[in-house]
Amino acid sequence: MVNKKGFSLAEIIVATIVMTMLMVSVIGYIQYSGEIWQDGYSKISSTNYMRMATETIRQDLMKARTISQPMVTLGVIPVPSPALRYATSDAPGTFTISIDDTVLIRHWANGGASATIRLGRNVASFTATRLSSWTLQIHLEFRNDIAEEDGSYRIIASETLAFMAPGAG
Repeated sequence: MVNKKGFSLAEIIVATIVMTMLMVSVIGYIQYSGEIWQDGYSKISSTNYMRMATETIRQDLMKARTISQPMVTLGVIPVPSPALRYATSDAPGTFTISIDDTVLIRHWANGGASATIRLGRNVASFTATRLSSWTLQIHLEFRNDIAEEDGSYRIIASETLAFMAPGAG
């Protein structure tokens, strides 16, 4: 009579293989869930930046006394820069909205005093186009935080403001 206590080697190997397969599938699911969470968080973050930036720009430009676009020279041809410069009746000095790398900034200057506020990060593009002497079109695009496999970034938030700007000229 043989006294059997414990598991055989074959039973342990089969149990280990089954547990490994289960763990691999659970880890894959957790990793996939993390990627989806990160993508969703990036979209929410960019949407919030978009909302804040467009509302700040809209409020500032509705109070503007003057609005202009600085010119830059490409070769010998002067063209409007993507920046927007304006003065409001609320604050002395001038404000400039532009992109510094991928950060949308609002810079205020009055003589020797100045201040810079970051309006948004991961900005893919900021363009300001004068449609007429009184109408502006401003287009903002925000990209995701994480590069795709090919190294590119997806645009995940985009908005175009077109409005009558009092005092534009």
